[in-house]
Amino acid sequence: MIKHIHDFPSFETADSITLIMSVRPLEKEPFLRFLAGKFRFPDYFGHNWDSVNDCLAPALTALKKKNVTLIFPVIPLEIPRQWKTFRDILAQTRDELAALGITLTVALVDPPKGD
Repeated sequence: MIKHIHDFPSFETADSITLIMSVRPLEKEPFLRFLAGKFRFPDYFGHNWDSVNDCLAPALTALKKKNVTLIFPVIPLEIPRQWKTFRDILAQTRDELAALGITLTVALVDPPKGD
């Protein structure tokens, strides 16, 4: 059982984990609180995008899995510009994890039109 992540519906094997990120579309601040709480970001988390960028890869690395999948049933942010910022962070996190031999996959069940 995962002790690091709480309240995520998940599917887990020895090398892989899929986390369903059940969150309705939020504004930036509530979404950052959601991430901080679910991934148990450290106390120094600054509740801004730079802090998400600094804390997400270590939180996913702590899962000790070779393959991590995050599934978002809906776009988690109300403002498209904020969603783009988070997507950029996810891409950078994917690259950081790849350097450690970890594959990060992010899936949107209902992607935005024209994106």
